[in-house]
Amino acid sequence: MSIFIENDMKFTIAKRQKFDYLFAEIIESESLTELDIQDKIKFTEIDYEASYRLLCLDLPFLNELPNEHILHEISDSLIKSYTTIYKNKVYILLVDAINLTDIQKKQNLNFTFTVLSGILKRYNARCGISLPFCKLKQMSEAYLQATSALDLGNFPKKNDGYFDYNDYRIFHLLTICNDKTPIKNFSNPKLLKIYENENNKKADRLQILRTYLENNCKITETALELHMHRNSIIYHIQQIEELYQINTNDFKERLDLMLTFEIMDFINYQTQG
Repeated sequence: MSIFIENDMKFTIAKRQKFDYLFAEIIESESLTELDIQDKIKFTEIDYEASYRLLCLDLPFLNELPNEHILHEISDSLIKSYTTIYKNKVYILLVDAINLTDIQKKQNLNFTFTVLSGILKRYNARCGISLPFCKLKQMSEAYLQATSALDLGNFPKKNDGYFDYNDYRIFHLLTICNDKTPIKNFSNPKLLKIYENENNKKADRLQILRTYLENNCKITETALELHMHRNSIIYHIQQIEELYQINTNDFKERLDLMLTFEIMDFINYQTQG
């Protein structure tokens, strides 16, 4: 039995070392082509095309922990995965068959999160999640997504330790733009005026307007979400449109308003950070 366990451990370590080299090369080499990657995986179990997601785990005391034990624990828990440590973070490449339905993919992802939740709690870890991708060449982009989701995960949209890049794409975009010029410069001046005038009033017109826009300007859905009478919603929207010369029937203006709400969230996030 001990020989079997030892051989299994050797196989797992060899498999992981191959992925270590492949992961680092794809992330660090901009000149690596699809043909280069396909050539490098010939003698591995990794498929060039599959249904992939990349997870980035931040373990606060990684340098003080037995790395081999952590990676082996993850590998044992998630059979269809490859793990590596890169720049003091654990990266997990999740693999699914490319022909799975969306429902099957979601079920597999939920199972993964159930398994990982114990690891996150045990090590007080946090997890950034990339968008799905189908070719290993795209892993460098997934790396940026998962890492960015983890960095932006301090913004309290969720508190379960998982940060999906899909929830933070706009914040990532605003972060990049803000490095060039103050992001508030791109805000809708009409909405900024509402922020100045309405913040201290009893009826939260900002919340009413945002919920109304998020519900595609549907009165009933907005009223249900805010637990208000639909006539109250109609009254407040009419007041906003008249007082601030806003046309919620215009698609570009609605888009501009929603972008400004995201910008103000981003500014608040930076202030709190």
